[in-house]
Amino acid sequence: MDQFNLTPSPALLDLLGKIPFKGWQCAAELIDNSIDAIINHTDKLQDYQRVIAVFIPTKKKIEQNDALVVEDWGVGMTEQQLENAVKAGFSSKNTNSNLGLFGMGFNVATSRLANTVQIWTSTAEMDHEIGVRIDLREMKKSGSFVRPKMSRPKRADKKSGTRIEVYDYKLEAHNLLRPQDIYRELNRAYSEKIFADFGIKILVNNDPISPFNFCTWDKQRSVKYKNEDIPTIVEIDEHLNEEMFCENCFSWLGDPVDTTIPIECPYCNSVGQIVKKDIYISGWLGIQRYSDTEHFGIDISRNGRILSKLDKSLFHWNDERAKNDPRFHPEYPRDTTYAGGRIVGQIEANFIIPKYTKDDFEREDKNWRLVINHLRGVMPLQPDLANNFGYKLPNRTPIGLFFSAYRKINVPGSKTLVFARENGSA
Repeated sequence: MDQFNLTPSPALLDLLGKIPFKGWQCAAELIDNSIDAIINHTDKLQDYQRVIAVFIPTKKKIEQNDALVVEDWGVGMTEQQLENAVKAGFSSKNTNSNLGLFGMGFNVATSRLANTVQIWTSTAEMDHEIGVRIDLREMKKSGSFVRPKMSRPKRADKKSGTRIEVYDYKLEAHNLLRPQDIYRELNRAYSEKIFADFGIKILVNNDPISPFNFCTWDKQRSVKYKNEDIPTIVEIDEHLNEEMFCENCFSWLGDPVDTTIPIECPYCNSVGQIVKKDIYISGWLGIQRYSDTEHFGIDISRNGRILSKLDKSLFHWNDERAKNDPRFHPEYPRDTTYAGGRIVGQIEANFIIPKYTKDDFEREDKNWRLVINHLRGVMPLQPDLANNFGYKLPNRTPIGLFFSAYRKINVPGSKTLVFARENGSA
């Protein structure tokens, strides 16, 4: 024997279906791939091609084996692209501009719900659609990953795009696929950026997704703090750094070098996978019109997909000296904790690496520390405690200024922008 054949068993796909994706995460994983197709080819698309139509079957429809469908009218895929899109573990995408970051996502999402999935796609240049059917039962029985290519005439109303059909449901699908629950979660899964910047429209059972909007004070409003006007909204648009990055093993490799020369990654030894990545953040921070014990914090997104909702990690001072000090965990809110906080925001950080479930990200990323330092600083938010730790200058980061100017909510009025009554009257 000259070599070992390490092609995995088709049972691998069934095993991937055991990963505990929720129903909305399965739908979002398929939607992400359509969003990628729109974002990466936005200059080539007309308005109708920016629509993503999603059909989530009801319990009765599941029993009738009606398919879950995600369909777009984007640029579509070639044969090679289609093969790569459904191949377990393969991803030709780069981490700079795609939501569907991991090749496994498609397989996990579809295998979680059902035994069979069909994908049909075509580009504008094709005179037909090509397709592939992944049938887990049949593949396990045959012991092969090889699937025949299918072909059918194009629909009269569709020049290009991709349609995914998931059916032959597993028992778990009855609990996972609840249309109203999925619609509600998808409304909170994507930031305004996706819809505003790219004109994307997502329909779930014909109902459009509406991105969540925080209830903030108008950006023209402000309060006085030490004779300075502190606005209620601060726009964030900052280039923090640039560094080499390996797209194969997701490792940071230091200062930029000439990437026209093939470079080998010192960690995974891959060649030609190293790119220059900008450490860039955008978005806004602001003051909510009400305080709440839970509903405050910052949505952290990557290419529009919200990875952490109402994140409160930036309200902690994670210095080694404060490790076990409850005064810093959290620092905000401090004065009237019974009423909660009102600092909110949406931050887009496209360099961060999502966890495979896309409900969090790798927080140990050293470049995430640059974001923390920019938004809240290296020092405590509380001026008196900052002085005790040797920080003499005031904290003039966005969160530092918000903390000082808007920390008190027990004195209602225009000087604090706090309502006197719960119903919002003065």
